[in-house]
Amino acid sequence: MLQAKIRKKVFFPPFILLTTVAFFGIFDPESLLVNLKVANDFILQNFGWWFSYMAFALVLSVFVIPFSKFGKQKIGGEKATRILKPWQLFAVTLCTTVAVGILLWATSEPIKHLVNPASFANAKPLSVEAINFSISTMFLHWTITPYAITILPAILFAYVFYNQDEPFSLGSVFTPLFGKKAHKYAYLLDAICLYCMVAGMAASLGSAILIFKGAVENLAGIEGTPLLNAGITLVIVISFTLSAATGILKGIKYLSMINLSLFILFMLYVVSVGPTNFMFSTAFSGIKSYLIEFVPRSIAYGESGDMKWLQENSNFFWAVWMAWAPVTAMFIGKISRGYRINQIIMYCFLLPVCFSFVWMSVFSTTSIYYELYEGANFARHISGNVPELIVFELIQKLPGASFLVAFFMILTFMSFVTAADSTVSAMSLLSTQGLDKDELESPLKVKVMWSVIMGSITWVMVSYAGVQGIMWSSNLGGLPALFILTVMLSGFWLTLIKSQTK
Repeated sequence: MLQAKIRKKVFFPPFILLTTVAFFGIFDPESLLVNLKVANDFILQNFGWWFSYMAFALVLSVFVIPFSKFGKQKIGGEKATRILKPWQLFAVTLCTTVAVGILLWATSEPIKHLVNPASFANAKPLSVEAINFSISTMFLHWTITPYAITILPAILFAYVFYNQDEPFSLGSVFTPLFGKKAHKYAYLLDAICLYCMVAGMAASLGSAILIFKGAVENLAGIEGTPLLNAGITLVIVISFTLSAATGILKGIKYLSMINLSLFILFMLYVVSVGPTNFMFSTAFSGIKSYLIEFVPRSIAYGESGDMKWLQENSNFFWAVWMAWAPVTAMFIGKISRGYRINQIIMYCFLLPVCFSFVWMSVFSTTSIYYELYEGANFARHISGNVPELIVFELIQKLPGASFLVAFFMILTFMSFVTAADSTVSAMSLLSTQGLDKDELESPLKVKVMWSVIMGSITWVMVSYAGVQGIMWSSNLGGLPALFILTVMLSGFWLTLIKSQTK
């Protein structure tokens, strides 16, 4: 390995900015929240339509690849060897993208849509129409579209990095459009990318903190405080920093396989003891509604849609996934060596999408069933802005609740550690220069610094703004990522067209 050094122009601007925001939030949280709300409203009111159309464009682009010559190309060339086995690649992709999000939102988000469906759904709260709208919305937010947002940039990065011998930099994915001129401003793009990732990561880490806080409040009767949030954050940050320190091949690979196994066990148990008939019939109706309404709902905006609902729901999720996309794409792209592009679509897109369909079918329908037929009254937690309590109340209604709560906490902990592990590794690689082409690890000190700043930002948001703060931070990270992905998509199409003429 060459002498690794910090890329100062890439590392310090976002690090200083984010550190300043963290301190500002600690000493004057009210002013921070006011400014965040102003910025958030501006983004949603002026760029919400762009989030929707861009997400839909990425979906269409992914489905074009299998029918092109581009999809047959092997990442790294015909002699390239694989870093991970197929099922390891699938597990790592799944666990480093959905992370802890599906554990929190799979039970709380459907209740939100059930009791407060969008006006364009033409559904009364708690009605059959509201059930279909709720489930189809879960599929919209958690299956095809979010994975398309991640996988297309990953494929483009893998191709330019390995097949065109470009450096490990976000500027590399701009070379199909701008040529070598893109390297001149690569440091700026990488710095923006790091900022986006920390802002987006706050949504995932925030979800983990909320779940653990919900466990303490629900099981121990202790009210959540900034001090409690700080303790939870510290434990999680230390854990994923230690995991990242072990390296990709020793840490993430094995954590992901274990995590996937736990996901499957947890899901199978709920299927066996939950409302199985309601689960499958409702999921089937939801899938049918999702497929029929996919195109109009994906591009719904303005007069055809409920603007406020779109801004607070679909655009929030697109912003989260887009904020994650650049760094996540670079990580997945780097570990995809040795696979043909169509194989990457199989293991990093289609299989994770299928898993998410099944997961949302099981947990979202179960949550709705207990709300409608078992008097759960989960809706009070939605109106009280504490959605993290829903999953624990649901678990306590299932057989073996005590064991299941402990199992769920372990699953939550491992899910976030796995996702954060990959993120910290990718961000650290992006912040480092002097690494060999095949080197997968950056210096430990860089990983520690990014871990600390991510934990600090998230703690401020969760402690002083709750779920709303998480949404605002994700939108702030999603906006610059939106511009990056727009240019990236143009470069992808140019690369695709050129490959057809060879």
